[in-house]
Amino acid sequence: MVIVEGAYHSRLLDPEWDANRTRANRRLLRVAITRARHMVVFIRPKGAPP
Repeated sequence: MVIVEGAYHSRLLDPEWDANRTRANRRLLRVAITRARHMVVFIRPKGAPP
């Protein structure tokens, strides 16, 4: 499974989001990661915060 974070939109997580939005996106990421059969690869833009 490949999870891609966009450079200008669709960030995986953003510290500026409120707690509910962060929690919802973390839950979706957890589901995606746990449903992967073999490996998960994250692709992030160059210079993205860790």
